[in-house]
Amino acid sequence: MMTPTAAARLAAVIIWAALAAGVSAQPPAALPQGQEKEILERVRELREDISTINLLNGLNLTREQSAKILELAKQARQAREQIFQTPENLVVLKEAEEAFRALKAEVQKGAPARGDVPQRAAQADQRLKERRDQLGQRLNEQYRALEARLNQVLSPEQAQVAQNFSPCLIPPLDLRNPVRAGQAAAPQAGVNLMRRVRSFSEAQWQARKNNITQRLVNQQSKHYRLTDPEKAAEKARLLALLERARSMSDMDFEMEKESLAQEMKPRDRLKELREELQARSPHQGRPHLSKVGNFLLAERLIPILEQRLNQKAAQENQ
Repeated sequence: MMTPTAAARLAAVIIWAALAAGVSAQPPAALPQGQEKEILERVRELREDISTINLLNGLNLTREQSAKILELAKQARQAREQIFQTPENLVVLKEAEEAFRALKAEVQKGAPARGDVPQRAAQADQRLKERRDQLGQRLNEQYRALEARLNQVLSPEQAQVAQNFSPCLIPPLDLRNPVRAGQAAAPQAGVNLMRRVRSFSEAQWQARKNNITQRLVNQQSKHYRLTDPEKAAEKARLLALLERARSMSDMDFEMEKESLAQEMKPRDRLKELREELQARSPHQGRPHLSKVGNFLLAERLIPILEQRLNQKAAQENQ
């Protein structure tokens, strides 16, 4: 006769086998409708938080700096909330809502809208655009004042780190080393390449220079698609730069290696295009923060800095 313990073990094995078979035989259950969007939003928020924390780690802020930046970020949030929540804005929005609802009812009939309905909708739309630009200009004035104070809080080296920062999950070496990120670090890969190029004999350099410069151009093309003329121009520029590094004395090279390495960095063409589009936009009143302001006056920064300051206070009180 099977003992109770043995029977229990056998039952557990049978249940486990049945569950395993069911899992392997059936596809995973679909998520409830709408839950994918919720998870996607949480993933996006986590990614932004991680990137923000990476930047803060790289800036190596003092407690006093963190407190001042937190206050500025709160003031930026307050400015955004208050400037759009006015009775005048509500009137303009209500007028637009009524005009657009009337136009929708007309166009749903299947024929072009007639009478004063489309005219009222067009006028309401124009008032919306004008109001948006007016509010954007006011908000930009407050942004400029806040950014001026932010620049006073950061050291020039920290401001440069924030200016060069790219959102990331895994921080680059400079940001993983707060001491190094808090200084004006030279692009070490460029310095190392130039040292290697300077060590070549003339024959070695002539044999390898084409491959080296072509490889650099190919790397750039992975981030920004270059046309053939752009590739040729960039290859010539890099070749001239490496030739200049080779021709320097040891002392001159050591003194100028950082600036040379900076010159090796490719142009940020996407940034240039964004700035050009911004400059050409007819709606100059749209709210706009600098790159540093976008990172350090963002609303998502507030809970992260609050938690950091609370943790520091708790550690000091232990």
